[in-house]
Amino acid sequence: AVGEIVLRQAEEFYEALLEEYRVSNLPIPITIVVYPSSEELSSSFGWPAQERALGAYYAGSIRLLSPRAAYQGARNLEELEVLYRAYGPFIHEFTHLIIDYKAHGNYPRWFTEGLAQYEEYRLTNLIWSEKGERWYSLGELDGRHFDEIEDQSGVYWQSLQMVKDLMENYFEADGDNGLELFLTELASGKTFEQVFAEQFGLDLEVWTQRLKGQLF
Repeated sequence: AVGEIVLRQAEEFYEALLEEYRVSNLPIPITIVVYPSSEELSSSFGWPAQERALGAYYAGSIRLLSPRAAYQGARNLEELEVLYRAYGPFIHEFTHLIIDYKAHGNYPRWFTEGLAQYEEYRLTNLIWSEKGERWYSLGELDGRHFDEIEDQSGVYWQSLQMVKDLMENYFEADGDNGLELFLTELASGKTFEQVFAEQFGLDLEVWTQRLKGQLF
């Protein structure tokens, strides 16, 4: 029964996200593994046992914590399904998969984390990150440095705000295919900074400092 909850939501959000990112069908097998406990999910990645993620994406596979383990307070399967739809990790992780596929893995960490949160908000109105005490540099927001920042809620929040600004003030200004063009150029091997400058006529660092001034 719990597996059916995951499958129903995977199919629903799969279709919605493929449509949003103009993917008719992913030409790769999608592996979704559901773990019965946080400890087993963490162990699959070699994370510390105390790690409490609801899901993770890595190299074409999506690993999820079982809804029953994630929402132990649910009184029945119906309530469990409602909670998993509203707060579950599938939208977030599947967005990572699509961005990875569309851009051939060529993007900074903040960009995919921001887009994943943006899709959660677009599809379910969920915002779970909160503003931190300071603004983080582009270097801090990329690669392993992202995970090393103590204020994880703040760094995710900044990533969401950066993508939100891009979506509302830059990609949409380019028309319906603004994001599509951006991802295609990233897939060609150009750096994020190059694609940003070419598409928007603006230096990436200048844009981030401008946004910092608006938010902090």
